Amino acid sequence: MNALIPLGNLYYDNGKFAEAVQYYGKALATDPNNVNVRTDLGTCYWNLGQADAAIGEFQKSLGVNPSHAQTLYNLGIVYLHGKNDAVEARKAWERLLATNPDYPSAPASSRCWLP
Repeated sequence: MNALIPLGNLYYDNGKFAEAVQYYGKALATDPNNVNVRTDLGTCYWNLGQADAAIGEFQKSLGVNPSHAQTLYNLGIVYLHGKNDAVEARKAWERLLATNPDYPSAPASSRCWLP
């Protein structure tokens, strides 16, 4: 395992997102197709108030794995709360549910997080 990823995770888990971005970026330089790291990088950008950068990372992740559940969920969050775009959020979440119907954050009866 790339030693940079656990360092990025440590910073991420402690809310030090700018530092995590540095380590995730270095890890992705050696493995650009790691969708989990790319998704975490996007989430860091989101937490740093950079919605467009977050969406860009999520789109790169989906280019590698179009049904990556956490990426699709996070993409919906950023579209809804970062871009005030309920239409795009709904598209991301509908895609999430179509490809991952048992996703843990999806309430079984109501799907109440869909706008």
